[in-house]
Amino acid sequence: SKHKPTDTSQKRPQHRTMAYASSWHIPLCIILVASVVLHTNAHSTSKSKSSAITGIDIISSVYISLNGTSLEFSGEYVSFTWGGVPYPQANDTIQVFSPSTADFINHASVKHAKCKDLDPTYLQTGEGSSIFSLLNLRSDNIVVLVHNETIVGMSTPLVFSNINQPLQGHLALTHSPSILSLTWTSLNSSNPTVQWGTVTGNYKYSAIANTTTYTHKDMCDGPADKKGWYDPGLIHTAYITDLVPDQVYYYIYGDEEYTWSSEASFRGPKGPISSPISFDVIRLMAYGDMGQTETDDFHVHESDPGSGNTTANIYYAISDQQYDAILHIGDISYAVGYGSEWDAFFAQILPIATTVPYMVCPGNHEMDDPNMFWINASDSGGECGVPYRARFDMPLNPGPPSVEDSRFSKHHASKFNASNNWYSFDISAVHILMIDTEELFWPGSDQLNFIQRDLMSVDRQKTPYVIVGGHRPMYIDSDFAAPGNYSDQAVASQLRQYVEPLFHKYQVDLALWGHFHAYQRTCPIFNSECVEDGTTHMVIGMAGHVLSTNTLEEVPNFIEFVDKEHFGYITIEIYPEQMEVKYISDYSTGPLDSVIIPCKF
Repeated sequence: SKHKPTDTSQKRPQHRTMAYASSWHIPLCIILVASVVLHTNAHSTSKSKSSAITGIDIISSVYISLNGTSLEFSGEYVSFTWGGVPYPQANDTIQVFSPSTADFINHASVKHAKCKDLDPTYLQTGEGSSIFSLLNLRSDNIVVLVHNETIVGMSTPLVFSNINQPLQGHLALTHSPSILSLTWTSLNSSNPTVQWGTVTGNYKYSAIANTTTYTHKDMCDGPADKKGWYDPGLIHTAYITDLVPDQVYYYIYGDEEYTWSSEASFRGPKGPISSPISFDVIRLMAYGDMGQTETDDFHVHESDPGSGNTTANIYYAISDQQYDAILHIGDISYAVGYGSEWDAFFAQILPIATTVPYMVCPGNHEMDDPNMFWINASDSGGECGVPYRARFDMPLNPGPPSVEDSRFSKHHASKFNASNNWYSFDISAVHILMIDTEELFWPGSDQLNFIQRDLMSVDRQKTPYVIVGGHRPMYIDSDFAAPGNYSDQAVASQLRQYVEPLFHKYQVDLALWGHFHAYQRTCPIFNSECVEDGTTHMVIGMAGHVLSTNTLEEVPNFIEFVDKEHFGYITIEIYPEQMEVKYISDYSTGPLDSVIIPCKF
């Protein structure tokens, strides 16, 4: 979204962080190194372009020496030295490519950094030393030195001992509380499987996964189909069934022929309530616009300064307290056409999403592509929803779909089933509806028809609370009101015109939005007026991307709280008599804002 960034360099706290790796066996020393580097990198801008490469002309004196050529775990750190560069320049870079046989000129590196930023002595000496972390991208890797836009030095290839390691595991709720879906990726597979049980290390049950993938031909435009393309590997989804509420389950996923993941665990989802006046507390977390942060001094195309601390804080929160689901309200990885950044995002959320169901809806940076949707923009970098729809398995039918009923189709994105884009599900006493603000919600559209059918069908004796999530806000304190249909105020106006009457008619309690990178809360509102039976709206796009500061000079009368200085997330606790929502910033010991929403039924 087109918002003015804010300089948070004087406001960022020292706070606990974590390493985001695709294995739980990372040594403690690596986690501590990651913590230091995350603080160093926290003030980086959101976009960082690697220097262009126009050719290869190896200089015999240039060397890149790695401390090893084989890695065991995804996310491990590599120390290296380089030198022998004649006449070092300020724009000289170290870049990491995957695979080692990549087209260096026409494809993007997976990470890059200026030599002088890695080692301040470089410009005087032509040599330096540093470290970087490397994800298992299902291939080998190579480090190159770029001088005057020419590759002048290369390392030996850097490989993982098992490039078939199962990666990127993440859970999701389904239409049945007795079933969870699990999605992960791998390079190869013969029989992708999830195994689970109620005793650690003893997996009595198993399920075979469905497998799919996508190719550069499925993308709509560049850089997704060209410079930014990275093969996603095989994408597997399996269903963990016959779950009992609140029972702890232990599980592994992978392939007998290749390898298994480390063990993870979760609690069985809460079931339907027996009475609206007596049920166990429901706990949710929610945020939007998070992206990912590199855990070293290197950069990717889109680096999100607050993402690392937010993810770390969420990890500690779910370790201290049981949560029933996480809601990510659009703008998920910020890959915007650079495919390896999806890998980085899933590596970052792995300790969270393998423990708590991770529910998503799409944003402009997943979907928008010219002439594809009603908003004629190119914010997805040519992805046009393809990776989003392939990589997430949101509720569709009660239970595992058949192969014929699979929502994913190997066709152009416009032909993909939109069931990942708008859907609903229940958690005990709360009904949650996720919508897609990038696709039509006008009268007669499939989505508006779905919204009306869904809200009309809610039995408030069974689910007395209703929450809706969507990316672009219906109510927003923003000065972005440019001509066209995609500005903050233009989209908000249309949402109020077409969707808000349904919110009021069916008494939606809470609406969650992202897109604007700050926290905002309204009064209970309908038709731009504060009313007792209105819907409380929250903008929660403050999870990691560069903060937005372009609010109106005069705060709208319906806005009760605005914070545009901090990153963070919200927690939602639902009780029979009320819903309590708290805004937790990335370094506060308590909530910066909170509100109680009484039960209407």
